[in-house]
Amino acid sequence: MGERFYDYCHKEYDPKNSPVGKLISEDILKSCPENKLLMELSPLLKRHLGKNSTIWGLKKKEDTYFWELYFYLHDITPKEVFNALSPMMNLPSLRKDLPYFMISIDLDDTEGYHMYFNGGASYFLGKDSIELENYYRFYRPKEDLKTMLNELGRSAHSQIKDKTRILRPELIRCHRSCLAYKRTCDGVYFSRIDIDQFMHFLDEFEYPEHLKRFIRLNRHLLDHQLFDVGFDYTAKKGEISIIKSGFYGTI
Repeated sequence: MGERFYDYCHKEYDPKNSPVGKLISEDILKSCPENKLLMELSPLLKRHLGKNSTIWGLKKKEDTYFWELYFYLHDITPKEVFNALSPMMNLPSLRKDLPYFMISIDLDDTEGYHMYFNGGASYFLGKDSIELENYYRFYRPKEDLKTMLNELGRSAHSQIKDKTRILRPELIRCHRSCLAYKRTCDGVYFSRIDIDQFMHFLDEFEYPEHLKRFIRLNRHLLDHQLFDVGFDYTAKKGEISIIKSGFYGTI
């Protein structure tokens, strides 16, 4: 069987053209800001959970970069995730009595897990507490753009007249979008954008030049893939402030 491709919701998609002899999202990691723990975890995760069972996210906040790993639990179990990570990370035990369908961990802060529930809510599970983090909802921009604009108008963090500053025209041409309402900001995500949209995102949000150069030089080896990106922001009095941004792949 050939290479398989997944978006950040771990939904499989068909590549835009033949992937034979081309790069995969894991190859992009070689040009990303290095994380030693991620490099050490990668072979363990593939061995214990299977190839493409782990979603990675590179997040950028000003000039600081950090990593998050996501695990969808439809083909793997929480115990398998814990066993794969525990040799390298000191993590609290996962709750077995809660109906989450996905968990994530921050590689720079291993005090707990983010848990995601059907219905659109996520919580942080610490050693001694559970804390609500955000509400989120998915949309198909081609059909739901008007609904998305109305939803943004109801958020305290999205009070800006020009909503294209949030629903960026160069990114909204995507398969699905997600609006997330967080404690101190809002977030918007764009799933399955093409290589040219991805390169625009990297430029717009000022990712490292060596990463952008790698993508540009290897465009012909990456143009079969689709990409997932997003950013957190606050908007008020006609101005938008970017809190952080990120993009995703699989290992």
